Formats: sequence, structure tokens, C-alpha cells
Amino acid sequence: MKIILFGATGTIGQGVLAYCLEHPDVEKILAVTRRGIGLEHPKLRELEHDDFTDYSAVAGQFEGYDACFWCLGRTASVLSGPEYVRVTRDFTLAAARTLAAVNPKLYFCFISAVGAGPAARLSAARVKGETEQELWRIFPDTAYSLRPAHVQPMKMAGLERYSAGYRLTARLFPLLDRVMPRYMTTAERLGRVMVDVARHGSPKNVLEGLDLH
Repeated sequence: MKIILFGATGTIGQGVLAYCLEHPDVEKILAVTRRGIGLEHPKLRELEHDDFTDYSAVAGQFEGYDACFWCLGRTASVLSGPEYVRVTRDFTLAAARTLAAVNPKLYFCFISAVGAGPAARLSAARVKGETEQELWRIFPDTAYSLRPAHVQPMKMAGLERYSAGYRLTARLFPLLDRVMPRYMTTAERLGRVMVDVARHGSPKNVLEGLDLH
């Protein structure tokens, strides 16, 4: 299986990449980034690309891949409203449309968030939900949305850049993972779910709660 990965340097993407590199069924990974990720591995190739709203110049390099794992994104607490929409929706859909033109049967796994939906109360959750809806139109049979709550990073270093609530949850993760498994997962577990979906499909196009544990 050959995978295209967006967001390999982020909290989730790092864990997904680590899982994919170790999985025996993953033959090749193309990591699309704005800057190098500083990692060498026989399975890994990097594609540096600046404009995440236009992939026309690199579309030919997406040929021959089986799945796309979309882990790129920032929280609404970090980005302004218009910038959050641009990164969450516009970047994702521009890539999805390009990939669909290359391979309409490609598996597209999108990291969304708990509570996402077009009618959600929070604007960030609505943007995620609207993005999901459009992805299902682009890939009607092979787009999947993963909606985690707390995602534990691979490393605790660098937690100071996160919110106080996230830092506290991360420190209490071993306990919370046992008593609240529906709301707890890790970046590596999300990698496992994506690989399983890309290998076997799933009867559900939304995976959340215990689906991600």
C-alpha cells in the first residue's frame, strides 16, 4: 500500500507517520510538506510544496498511491476565523479534488474533531462538518472522517505551546485512557485506524469514540 500524508510534522501526523513506517503492508509514504521533516527512511519520500490551495504543478507525483491521510490543521484557538476556514476546508478540498482527478477510488482519511457537523453549535465544528460533507461528494465511497476528542502526542516535550486544558489531559492520560476511553486516543492509534480503513474499508464513513481507541 502506498500512502500520501499531509501534516507529517504535526501532533497527529508525527504519530501517524511513525505507525505507517513500521507497518509491513505500507510500502511507500509521500509526505507533502512546506518544509522538510528531517527524517530519512527507505519508505519515505518528501514533497515540498508551498501553495496548499493549488497542487496542479505536482499532481503528476500523486499517481500510483492508494490512500491519502489528511492530518494537516491547526485549532481554532490558534487561527483566526477566515484563516481557520482556509486551512481546514480550502487546503483539504483543493488536495482532495486534485487527488480525485488522479485516482477517483483513492481512500481519503480526514482528521476531523469530536462534535463536527454542518449544524454544530461551534463554528470550528461546523467548518469541519462542511468539509466532511464535501469530501463525501468528491469520494462518495472512499472518504472517511475520524473525529477524535483528545489525541495524545508521541512526546510530552513541547506541551507548553498547547492550552492549559490539553496539557492537563496529556499528563493525566494514562488514567483517563482507562476510565474515559471513548474520549481518549493517541496519534499512533489514529494511524492504525487509517491503515486499517485503507486496507479493508469500513461500514461507517464516520469513525469516533471507541472506533479510535
